[in-house]
Amino acid sequence: VTAVREAPDGTAWAATAGGLAWYDGWLWHGVSSADGAPVRAVSAMTVDTAGEVWVIAESGLHRGGRGGFRTVPMPDRDLSARSVVRLGDGGVLVLAESARERTRSLLRLVFGRFSPLESPVPSSWMSVSGLHETGAGRVWLWTTRGEFTWAEEGWCRFLPFEESGTFVQLI
Repeated sequence: VTAVREAPDGTAWAATAGGLAWYDGWLWHGVSSADGAPVRAVSAMTVDTAGEVWVIAESGLHRGGRGGFRTVPMPDRDLSARSVVRLGDGGVLVLAESARERTRSLLRLVFGRFSPLESPVPSSWMSVSGLHETGAGRVWLWTTRGEFTWAEEGWCRFLPFEESGTFVQLI
């Protein structure tokens, strides 16, 4: 199991290496390719404030629910989705990677439109290593220059790394 999220209606969703499933309070129901869902290697999942389930499988971004899923095309064919988290405004944040340019970028998706989200540090310093959402809905970003958390007004540095390159290990 790579992720478990609860939708606003109380439905539990689970992402696994074998696919996606939802729980109706009594039984788990697997989501099949007939529903348009990715059926293998679900690596990330979130549920937005409207109850839409967002998953990343085989580098593709998909959205849907009990009624079926559809692929969400990335704004550039070179980009592949690596992580997805929900934002409090109803949108989602996607960590995307460009194979051609060997870079990672943050894309905010609201009302079906992607827009770049400004990096918390100058891009020449930033190497994003992860994007994560806690069960309470807090969004975290790990970079080579520290850990950041998202607030509606922007990124807030939580744990800076020292300029010397010394990294802090949390135990």
